[in-house]
Amino acid sequence: MLYEMLGGRAPFTGPTAQAIMAQLFTEPIAPLSQARAEVPDWLDTAVQKALAKQPGERWDTPSAFAQALAWPAGGTTPPGSPAGSATKSIAVLPFADMSPQRDQGYFCEGIAEEIINALSKIQALHVASRTSAFAFKDKNTDISDIGRKLKVGTVLEGSVRKAGDRLRVTAQLVNVANGYQLWTERYDRQLEDVFAIQDEIADAIVKALRVVLSPEEKRAIERAPTENVRAYEYYLRGRQYFHQFRRSGLQSARRMFERAIETDPKFALAHAGLADC
Repeated sequence: MLYEMLGGRAPFTGPTAQAIMAQLFTEPIAPLSQARAEVPDWLDTAVQKALAKQPGERWDTPSAFAQALAWPAGGTTPPGSPAGSATKSIAVLPFADMSPQRDQGYFCEGIAEEIINALSKIQALHVASRTSAFAFKDKNTDISDIGRKLKVGTVLEGSVRKAGDRLRVTAQLVNVANGYQLWTERYDRQLEDVFAIQDEIADAIVKALRVVLSPEEKRAIERAPTENVRAYEYYLRGRQYFHQFRRSGLQSARRMFERAIETDPKFALAHAGLADC
C-alpha cells in the first residue's frame, strides 16, 4: 500500500490475480524512483526492504519499519542504505590529540572507544566496530568516503587537549550524505569530568539521530565504569597497549590493568582487560 501511495501504482500488475501472484514470487520489484523521481533513496530502500521476498530480509518489527520511515527528509541518506538497511548508524573516529606534547594518544583513543561501547548498547543504532573506525586514524579521508566504506550515515569526530588536570574536548556529528554538521560542542572541564563528557556526547548523538532509548539503555550508557580517574587513565593506557596485539604490548597492557586494579579494586573493566591479556 505504501509503495502504491508513493509511486502511484501497485508494485505488480496483471490481467488476473494468478498473474500478479506469479510476479510476486518471481519478479523483482522496480525501484520507486522509476515511477516517481522525487522519492528519496532512503525511503525507497526502506520500502524495498519491507517488500523483500524472503521473510528474513524484511524488517524485524513494525516499530523498526516505522523508525526507518521517520528518518528526516532533506536528501539525507539513512545509515546503512548501501547494505539495504535504513537503520540509523554511526562510526566514531579516534579523537585527534591536540595536547601540547602530543602524548595523549591513548587518552584520545580511549574516549572514542568508550563512546563506541556506550552507543553499542543501543539496539536501534548500528555502530561501526572499533577496528573498522580506527583504521582511518591519521588519514585525511573524506567523510563521505568513510561513510561509504563503513556503510554508516553519520560520523563522529573530535579532538582532545589535555594539560595537567584540565581537559578540552570538542566533538562534531557529521551527516555523511551532505557533509553538514548535525551537532557540535566543546567541553572545557576538569579531568575528573571525563565520564560526564562521554555521557553528554552519547546523549547528544541519541538526540541528534532521534533514537528512542529504553530505560535500561539509558541507565547503561550513563553508568560510569569507575569513580577513580587515575585508575581510568591506567585502563586506557592498557587498552592502547592491548590493541597492538604484540607480546610486548600485552605485557605492558597487563601492567597497566594491574595498576588500575590496585588503584580501584572494584574496577570491573580493568579486571576484564587483565583477563583479555
